[in-house]
Amino acid sequence: MVEPTVVRLSKPGAVAPSNTLDQFLGTPYFVAALPIAAMLATCVFALELFQPWGSDLTQPNSAVASALELRAWPPYLSGMLAGSVQGVLVLTLGDTIGSSTSYAAMASLVLVTEKMERLSPYLRSYKRSPAAWAQVLFCVSSVLGGFLSASFSGALGTVPGVSGLAAYLGGAIMVFGARTASGCTSGHGLSGSGILFLLSFVVLPAMYLGGVLTAAVLSAAQG
Repeated sequence: MVEPTVVRLSKPGAVAPSNTLDQFLGTPYFVAALPIAAMLATCVFALELFQPWGSDLTQPNSAVASALELRAWPPYLSGMLAGSVQGVLVLTLGDTIGSSTSYAAMASLVLVTEKMERLSPYLRSYKRSPAAWAQVLFCVSSVLGGFLSASFSGALGTVPGVSGLAAYLGGAIMVFGARTASGCTSGHGLSGSGILFLLSFVVLPAMYLGGVLTAAVLSAAQG
């Protein structure tokens, strides 16, 4: 119902002359990417020096736990593993990691006839896209991996969550925002920033700012 309005309001008035930072600067990709990578690596090193990642764990990892029984892995190791998935997707499907696309792919299943497909060109474009369904597999695997990790480490069910209604409403708002912004934390954070997509450098700070403000408001509301 809202698709025509959203498409009309979000459609750019003109084609952007450049979509990535290297195009904007008129330099090769590596010339633009290497200084940013060095700056981010320096920030990570500094944060780890002053605030080690293990200090954020409410229950520290056991010294005798196996890799599967750890409550948390070092962020740099998890990051490298997530980055390795990028290579597989790029080489096989010519696509990058993202999560919110999977919701569009799943929602496209309601378009069971050609007449229904004509009602939503947006969802129709994801219905037969191998890249979109690869994102569904990525999301399902992420949920399954989180469940197995929590089970093996004994952390499953030990952290209080939110109500089902709050989880549903929050998820619906986040998915709508992610699709409107052309990507989520995975699409913009892991993929968009990696290819120096200009929009990602706007969306990512907005996501974190929104999260901080939301947490502050909820914390104040709960006393």
